[in-house]
Amino acid sequence: MQRFLAVLDEPALLVTASGVVRRTNAPALRLFGRLAGEIEGRALAGLTADPPEKVSALLRLFSGSRTAVIGSLSLHTDDGVVHRCRCRGGRLGGADDPDEPLLLLRFEEAAHDRSKVLTEKVVALNAEIRRSKLAQHQLEAALRQKNMLLRELHHRVKNNLQVLLGILLLGEQQAKAPEALAAIHDARLRVEAMALLQRLFYQKEDLSRVDVIPFLQEICAGVARTFHRPGIAVRVVPVEISLPLDLASALGLIVNELLTNAFKHAFPDEQEGEVTVRLERERSDGDLLTLVVEDNGRGPDGVQRSGTGLLLVRGLAQQHGGACVVEAGSGTRCVVTLRDRQRASSSRPLH
Repeated sequence: MQRFLAVLDEPALLVTASGVVRRTNAPALRLFGRLAGEIEGRALAGLTADPPEKVSALLRLFSGSRTAVIGSLSLHTDDGVVHRCRCRGGRLGGADDPDEPLLLLRFEEAAHDRSKVLTEKVVALNAEIRRSKLAQHQLEAALRQKNMLLRELHHRVKNNLQVLLGILLLGEQQAKAPEALAAIHDARLRVEAMALLQRLFYQKEDLSRVDVIPFLQEICAGVARTFHRPGIAVRVVPVEISLPLDLASALGLIVNELLTNAFKHAFPDEQEGEVTVRLERERSDGDLLTLVVEDNGRGPDGVQRSGTGLLLVRGLAQQHGGACVVEAGSGTRCVVTLRDRQRASSSRPLH
């Protein structure tokens, strides 16, 4: 019988039907630790934290079956902790004293409990993953709805700007006084710049930023078509820069004003020339943008320093943390600085 116990991997005890421990195996000795030397000959009820009547009822259950019956016992071990163990027990055949049969009790070690806990954690984790996926699907649906609403909003703004352009064009055609005609014409160019931005923005998948160069190229082409001066070339220096909508809108209006100013004042009497538009992001200060609009026109006499257009340019530059400087030389050079605050906030380290 001792050899039989020795081959078992789990802790096992041979116990009489009355509950006296007769034999133990090595895993049982390891389970009980320092108490192991006191086990044999002791009552099983003295090794458990369960009420004696529960232990007796479990032993009677085991005594009535030759196949393993499952129960549970809370065992005292040498670490001072009560371990609730799963117990399988049954009556052994061939016992010498049929009135006092031997029972084989086999216990599941703590590793099984840990496995059960791990299984419960895996189940809980799977449930949390399902909840996270559901929340993710809900957020994605909300984001799709938000983008759809944004597109609808920009579509309506674009349509309203087109209506406004039609009204300004009608007013320009009907204006008699030169001052009124010039004012309506300038207003129409400004609205056209905003309408162009809305059209480009509406066509994009990413509704957060605008690629600057295609936008500026269309602004410049629109101003050139308005003035019908084929002898004046407009060149936009290519660069890969994207900007948030509000800053791109301000930039478009600034370029429109400075380019309009150049067409009006830098090249009198059908003089030919060139206007260059260049936008750069400062390497040492990544959120600082520098816009340069320069021409090779008539120079100091062609600088419009106090018109409505330059007042608008300076106001937009100040609104976006920058300034406007007009330099006169062999031509006219306007330098406008702007700050990309969205880029600055996104690149700021978290504390």
